[in-house]
Amino acid sequence: MQIHLIFPFHIFNKKNCHFTNPIAKVTSKIALGYTLDEIKNEVTGVTYACFEPTIDYVVVKVPKWPFKKFLTATRTLGTQMKATGEVMAIAPNLEAGLMKAIRSLEENVEYLRLDKLVNLDKAELEERLKVVDNERLFVIAEAIRKEISVERICELTTMDKFFIGVIYKLVKMEKELSLNQMNPKMLEKAKRLGFTDKIIAKISGKTEDEIKSLREKHGIKASFKKVDTCAGEFEAQTPYYYSSYDDGCEAKESNKKKVMVLGSGPIRIGQGIEFDYCSVHGVWALKKQGYETIIVNNNPETVSTDFDIADKLYFEPLTREDVENIVNTEKPDGAIVQFGGQTAIKLTKDLTEMGVKIMGTQEVDMDRAEDRKEFDEALNNCGILRPQGSTIYTVEEAQAVANRLGYPVLVRPSYVLGGQGMAIAFDDKEIESYVNEINTIAQEHPILVDKYIMGREVEVDAICDGEDILIPGIMEHLERAGVHSGDSISVYPTQNVSKAHEQKIIEYTEKIAKELNVIGILNIQFIISEGEVYIIEVNPRSSRTVPYISKVTNLPMIDVATNVILGKKLKDLGYGTGLYKKSDYICVKMPVFSFEKIKNADTSLGPEMKSTGEVLGVSKKFENAVLKAFIGSGVNVSKKITSQKERARLKSIVSLLKPVGVGVIVRTEAEGQSDAEIQEDLEILLEKWNSIVNAADSANPPTLLYRDQDLLYRVIREACDSEVEEIVVDTAFALHRTTQLLQHWNMQVRVSMHKGTDPLLVATGVNKEIEKALNTRVNLPLGGYLFIQQTEALTVVDVNSGKFTSSSNQAETILKTNIQAADEIARQLKLRNIGGMVIVDFIDMASRMDKLALLEHFEIVLEKDKAKPQIGQLSDLGLVELTRHRQGQSLSEIFTKKCDKCNGQGFIIDDLKFATPTSVGENRAKLNKIKGPFGSNFNSVEQAPNQNNNKNHKFDKNNRRDKNKNRQQNREQNQDFNQEIVQEFNQEPIQEQVQNNIPEQIEVQELTKTKVNELIDDLIKDVIIDEKSETNKEIKEEIVENKENQQEKETSQASEEIKEDKKEEAIEVKKLSRKAKKTKKKEDKIDSNEQNPKEEANVEEKPKKRVRRTKSAKATT
Repeated sequence: MQIHLIFPFHIFNKKNCHFTNPIAKVTSKIALGYTLDEIKNEVTGVTYACFEPTIDYVVVKVPKWPFKKFLTATRTLGTQMKATGEVMAIAPNLEAGLMKAIRSLEENVEYLRLDKLVNLDKAELEERLKVVDNERLFVIAEAIRKEISVERICELTTMDKFFIGVIYKLVKMEKELSLNQMNPKMLEKAKRLGFTDKIIAKISGKTEDEIKSLREKHGIKASFKKVDTCAGEFEAQTPYYYSSYDDGCEAKESNKKKVMVLGSGPIRIGQGIEFDYCSVHGVWALKKQGYETIIVNNNPETVSTDFDIADKLYFEPLTREDVENIVNTEKPDGAIVQFGGQTAIKLTKDLTEMGVKIMGTQEVDMDRAEDRKEFDEALNNCGILRPQGSTIYTVEEAQAVANRLGYPVLVRPSYVLGGQGMAIAFDDKEIESYVNEINTIAQEHPILVDKYIMGREVEVDAICDGEDILIPGIMEHLERAGVHSGDSISVYPTQNVSKAHEQKIIEYTEKIAKELNVIGILNIQFIISEGEVYIIEVNPRSSRTVPYISKVTNLPMIDVATNVILGKKLKDLGYGTGLYKKSDYICVKMPVFSFEKIKNADTSLGPEMKSTGEVLGVSKKFENAVLKAFIGSGVNVSKKITSQKERARLKSIVSLLKPVGVGVIVRTEAEGQSDAEIQEDLEILLEKWNSIVNAADSANPPTLLYRDQDLLYRVIREACDSEVEEIVVDTAFALHRTTQLLQHWNMQVRVSMHKGTDPLLVATGVNKEIEKALNTRVNLPLGGYLFIQQTEALTVVDVNSGKFTSSSNQAETILKTNIQAADEIARQLKLRNIGGMVIVDFIDMASRMDKLALLEHFEIVLEKDKAKPQIGQLSDLGLVELTRHRQGQSLSEIFTKKCDKCNGQGFIIDDLKFATPTSVGENRAKLNKIKGPFGSNFNSVEQAPNQNNNKNHKFDKNNRRDKNKNRQQNREQNQDFNQEIVQEFNQEPIQEQVQNNIPEQIEVQELTKTKVNELIDDLIKDVIIDEKSETNKEIKEEIVENKENQQEKETSQASEEIKEDKKEEAIEVKKLSRKAKKTKKKEDKIDSNEQNPKEEANVEEKPKKRVRRTKSAKATT
């Protein structure tokens, strides 16, 4: 730990030198040509800046370090700054100043003692004394307690003997207090050295009330002195006070109505300068209403501690005893704690017990937001959803709750800010670690364990007057839920929140604000998951987003909230109620991190905040706002290198230096770098990559944080709109789940069961559309065509004009063909569900106007695509790069497999066999081919594996065995449920609905993984049929009859295939006879060329041939 003694600063110019305040103001005047004897000293208002200062106090500044946020970080101190903030203490002596500064840090440490150092012996302490870290002062104090000499400590620490003597004096006072010989003289001595009643009681073995009574009995109380530069020789005009236990108090009580505003203390991760913004604007609003204002704070970096902000400033620690001394002196009419973050909120109960009126939201209602039981009751009263959870105190209780809720769970302490102590736990071991870590902070309040929910996080700041609310704006977080809001990129107004969800958020905000009797400001965090809106946290105070949302909406939140706290109504303040009008620009808030300052820090983001600042990007477009925010945060955004020569040079260097199998992208950040610089960059990147790989190899398998819903859910969610009148399904489970989903979303759509004998997709002709969609060639309406080739890395689309020549000139023909191609490409992207990188090779166009027209048209037709394709520029050769978000498996991945004869370069279309819609479809539910219902059970639905990937990757046998075991357990768990669904379905006969004049239908189908006859065999084995039951006999007869019919169909189909094969072989023999002069190799070559897509006849014939010959069926959901 470092101590800074602030002695007189001198500002020099040619004539005179002197210390004055504020330094920046005086410096600016000197820069303009003023001299010190022309500049008045604002502290006295009488003397000038050339007056020699005299001070009778000591100022101690102690840094605030973020090491509690980074448990693995290196704590050693050196030339590089690691502190995120600082506290300042003013006292008559250095000992009292040091004690004040230590308790101002808010580390739950009030004097020079750390419990973890108590058991160290002399040898261990001497080794620790050599280490320069944030605990050094505590180690020195412990060394003195272990009777290591002052000389030896000076030798090991190289610190001046004077400072060691200050610590020695404090330790000596501790020893005197521990002898339990308490008397007024000793008590006064301890108070003059900065010891609080709480610490004196702890050391002496008495209670805090006993020490306080003894002190008051003998008239030992704090007095307040003014901060000046003349030691009282001239009367100071600045009402700037510090406490001491000397005689005489310079703070005079006034008869005005006065309000105390509590500051937020030192700047630290999670509670920074934004709360100082709130305190300052709150004081200004109070002054406008005629109140005398009092600020209590201890942070020298803030505006609130400038002497000219409030009517009175007390530079004191924000603890109960220190604040009570101010209350006894000033006797304020009320106190506002909403603007000081969690530091001020923690003092609410103490202020109430002191008899100070809490202005705005009352202490009992603030506790309701933190107490889990009362908060749950409040939400239940409002009909608001929240993640399930409970309060605990011990590790055992936490593990029991976590196992009841199911991992992962969120563990956090009560009454914290910045996510301090929060973590996501995935097993009992992590629960034990996190709870023990929280309890090391002398936790007075219970620990919260909540079920972790994955979704989109949304944040709201609002003002409530008890009757109405005013919401300046709704902010959307870009990071996943679970990342602290201070570390997440935030955008206003929201970009992906529906109007229905927005209205629900407004409704919930108004309900909970009134339920908690909020008067003033509040902050609420929501999660939108699976169509539901949950409240995860309510803070009846200002938050770090208040300055941000106030500036981007031009609504002065603190000014409005202060007027509401004073009793005014929102409807009378001129800003309206409800959701405030949205800005016509987009604002992106970007966090700023300082990981490079802290070695070995864990840089992963989670519930505990780690950023040290933020920047704002503003623009009319979302992309531009994000770019500005990135640049503002210090992230260099690279671009493509324009110089072809430089690009070729860099690529050649990288090709020689990079390891085999590693790809490198060279951008403008590398432009102009030498070989050695590029090699150094590569080594750094490889080192980081290897550390990521090693960490992944050594860590436990990650718990699934997010997975999109099943196909049925996605189809209804994305394709079902106001034009859809009916949904047709072919299984009992699909009927049950579809009905549930439609009821959940309040959608008025009919649901019916397919009753035909043919499979649903065959009956509706969808199977032919699938076969057609898998062709590599797609014809355009006016004669041109597309050639679409998909690979694992990218998709290439080639546009050809064909025989289309309807235009008068070639340029017009090319443009029309390209326009038609753009329309069809947009359709094919959605039809085939193509994702990733797509390269489109349009026909070359010479005219720049034609290129712009094509790009503009392409942008328009892609706007309706929910996957949001992003288009690059059109090159001179007609090439366009675009990216499209992957939406699950593509059509080719579902219905094709890799060709084993060409090393996986080609694809074979699987046989499209579909489930029958009658008894087989219903009995599939009994065979546990499906998973649980809408809700928690359904989240474990197994997706059909990608056969292409399975052939290219080798999986660990043990993992595969465990996975199969888990699948079997899931089947057993869901068996009862599925049988209940089928029974319920059988008990309620489906009413056949007449399907006439239906504009559009959605067919939800389920493909079988095995042949129909294999499924029937399973049904006969697994479904118990009672011979005595007439109904069951009919079922058995129907199953046998279906099996015989299926066998007959397959026999006839096989005979037809043999006839067609013979015809095709005869045709091939004729073709080969015409070219008998060539060698056998050339004959094979000709045979392969006949399969080329250029020959349109074979394009249509070959896929059909493969479909007929393929015996296996592809399974998908």
